[in-house]
Amino acid sequence: MADTTVRRFRFIPPGSPVAKPYRGFRQPRPMMAVEEHIPAREEPHGLELRLMPQMPAGPCLTVKSGKRKAEWRPGQACVAAPNDTCEDIVAALVEFTWYESELRRLEAALAEGYAETERDLEFAYQIRKGDTVHRDRVTERMQHYAQLRLEFAQLDFFLHTPCGDLSAESKRWLKAFFRKADVEARAEAFSDQLELREEIYEAAADRFTDHWGWAYGHKLEITIIVLLIVEITFMATELVLYIRDLGE
Repeated sequence: MADTTVRRFRFIPPGSPVAKPYRGFRQPRPMMAVEEHIPAREEPHGLELRLMPQMPAGPCLTVKSGKRKAEWRPGQACVAAPNDTCEDIVAALVEFTWYESELRRLEAALAEGYAETERDLEFAYQIRKGDTVHRDRVTERMQHYAQLRLEFAQLDFFLHTPCGDLSAESKRWLKAFFRKADVEARAEAFSDQLELREEIYEAAADRFTDHWGWAYGHKLEITIIVLLIVEITFMATELVLYIRDLGE
């Protein structure tokens, strides 16, 4: 196995010095898939898909159609099909690998912030005097989840609608991969969880704004009143002096 040559598809940013991309992607961020032939023993390099002659042992996603079969797990795949249809399956696997990896990346980003959101939940209901130090971080979290929402909005369409330039056979296999990976249910669950995070931090931001108004707003009002009193005092003083001058 160590001497077996495999097809590797690396996903790299556009503009990288390569001869020709296998496929290009624009959403949710620009990327291109580049094909290489390498020894199977070579270490993985970033996000990639390796087409192996035989799938190593372990759990994997399997799609069958007649005598054709494709197995996939993150970073590895194996296709057993006649040459005339093999490339359609490969194109579907490359497409699927990119979009599934992007969904997995967003899921991981959301899961990473769970413990922090649990700690920040109280800010959605009550702000204490010492909590004001967290205001900037809460604002940053709002921006972070807004960015995730933007990226997901760009990705979601492609999780349900195969790219138009794929062959009909590739689209059929791609849809089968999406079904096997529960992509639709995962996307819906991600959106629901993200919406909850957005609501929590929006409420927390409102509470911080209310707290600022209560804690510092009356000080501004008092300052204005004092300035008005000072101004009235000066005006009254000038009026008294004027009347005195008239009397003399």
